[in-house]
Amino acid sequence: MIADPKTLSLADLENYDPAAPPDSPDRRFCCPLPDCVTKPISTAHRSLTANVINGAWQCHRCGAKGKLQEFRSERPALAPTSRRDRGRAALTRLEIKPAQPVQKAPPDPAKEAKWRDQASRSVPLADTPAAPAARYLTGRAIPLDIGTAAQVCYCANWYGRPAVMFAIRDASGEVVAAQGRFIDGKTDPKARTGGLLGQGMFITPGSWDATPRIIAEAPIDALTLAAAGYPAMALCGKELRTWVAKKLTLAPVALAFDADSAGDDAAAQWTAELRRYGAIVTRLRPTNDAKDWNELAMRDGIEAVKTALQSAMRPDVPAVLNRAAKDVYLNIRHEIAAGDPAGRLLPLAREFATKCDLPRGYTDPRDAQAELQLDRVISDLREKSRLTPEIEAALMRWPARTAPNIHETP
Repeated sequence: MIADPKTLSLADLENYDPAAPPDSPDRRFCCPLPDCVTKPISTAHRSLTANVINGAWQCHRCGAKGKLQEFRSERPALAPTSRRDRGRAALTRLEIKPAQPVQKAPPDPAKEAKWRDQASRSVPLADTPAAPAARYLTGRAIPLDIGTAAQVCYCANWYGRPAVMFAIRDASGEVVAAQGRFIDGKTDPKARTGGLLGQGMFITPGSWDATPRIIAEAPIDALTLAAAGYPAMALCGKELRTWVAKKLTLAPVALAFDADSAGDDAAAQWTAELRRYGAIVTRLRPTNDAKDWNELAMRDGIEAVKTALQSAMRPDVPAVLNRAAKDVYLNIRHEIAAGDPAGRLLPLAREFATKCDLPRGYTDPRDAQAELQLDRVISDLREKSRLTPEIEAALMRWPARTAPNIHETP
């Protein structure tokens, strides 16, 4: 136990909770201070956050905070440098090796020119020459309007073979690669990718803004999910991509990987990575012994996919909420289920009140029906958890409640 919070050091924290995860600048520890020392030393009770770059620490249970002793010692003034250099210097003082930046090899100019030239010869599904691709998609239970909306095309000569073409786009929407699924009956290989696959994903319309954000393995699975009414994106594989996890910070995410050991292993790795950035992660496993979502659609129809997704993605999010508020609502539900170990519920409640604005379909903040809809949302949370008065009060402070004359008839 550490009696005086002012003397707390990183060494004290590591000695008290030696199993604390070391792989983040904001490390989590069990609190060794008197008000918390009676709690078990376990993952669920790591309520103290310590930043190993600037030394700031705070316990979200007892409320104590301060600066670690290692950062209180006198040290020579640093010449003006960038923020990154100052962070590296702090890590060096603690003898922690900073992560080295990933050096991305530039694409081979000849290979880059070749795949882009071949991809440029692709034709849209609606064009007569694309009939082989249209037949392939309908044979895989994908409506042509879904494929057209996702800009699926046909290339008669993709590395020497006819293929259905899927564009791979980066976070800004730029095409950085293309994957062709060969449709000449040969399976060695079934597909070939040109370009920087790791820097992009196959995207169906609305998938970056959907609740939840759904990630599948193959483009055909993403199209299947979109056909069922759930916009999805595809990795064209399973490999971890940190830029994707960062883009999905604090978002609700569903991993629709294949129903096999490789898919389960990939889902576990992705879940760990996404949760580092605060995402709420759900595993969507195809049902009825189907290996993947497209196999389920081909065998049992798109309605079977829709039914399976609706069942797997409960709890339902109140439809009255706008998209920003839906994400915060899911975060609140996640923290309630986890027991709020980091004390995030109150900040989330305040964020909910800020982002909620007026419910969808209402324009007048004095509308009694608008107020009633939000009351139902809060009642839903109240039924599923024990909200403290402070958290419930924060939830109640959405803008319509603070508008003048809210209880008066317009």
